[in-house]
Amino acid sequence: MESLPVIAVTFGSAITNVLAAPIVGIGLNLGTGVNLDVGSGDRTLSINCDLFNKALDAVDELALFPKTNRTRDPCDNFIGRAKNVDGMTNTEAATLLTHSLWETGGFNNLEEKKCQTQPCLQYNNKGDSDFHPVPGKNYFGRGYIQLTYPYNYGGCSQKLFNDNRLLENPDIVSSDINVAWDSAFWYWSENIVKKPEYKKGHFGTSTNVVNGGLECRGDPEGTDKAKKRFKVYTKILAVFSPDEEPIEDGCYDE
Repeated sequence: MESLPVIAVTFGSAITNVLAAPIVGIGLNLGTGVNLDVGSGDRTLSINCDLFNKALDAVDELALFPKTNRTRDPCDNFIGRAKNVDGMTNTEAATLLTHSLWETGGFNNLEEKKCQTQPCLQYNNKGDSDFHPVPGKNYFGRGYIQLTYPYNYGGCSQKLFNDNRLLENPDIVSSDINVAWDSAFWYWSENIVKKPEYKKGHFGTSTNVVNGGLECRGDPEGTDKAKKRFKVYTKILAVFSPDEEPIEDGCYDE
């Protein structure tokens, strides 16, 4: 996931312990007691595990990465969180599921693959934030959206736990399945959902946020990856919202 500054968004609901608390509250309830108020509106999500698995089957047919890993209850974890997001639509679910699949190679890698054999110290840049890297810790991609950089680990940790535990122990994002999913929903709500062009249904805008430096403004190889990412989205959207036309705008087309 690309280096991007955390967008300031006002969230009104309280944060409780992600590992122990029951489902409570309003807004983006991540299924474990964490509430991120990302807006208001009717809950229009109408997908279930049959549709979810049908979408994964369609993605598998593309053979863009290894067969989707369904051993860690991805349907229950994804839909359980998505259904508690105010205003979450099938289209938005298709967008977030696409990025989660692409970033993890079909749910197969909860840690950035290349960084499992090398330190990837380039991700330790704190940027303009107040979240400094902890000595001896590396902030490469982890979780279902491949959270990167200290400012994202710190911002996510503050929102989920009201402390810096993910900054101090970034491995939690990949080792705890709840946090792996919660970090993806946090990133989506904090960095993607408020983008004006994304609200118009422009899938490429979300790709630009997640990995724009490599896929939207990079070399032809990066553009090819973005186009393949869009293919995944078209497959999922056709299942989740069959009457809707996917909009490619917002990435390499600009």
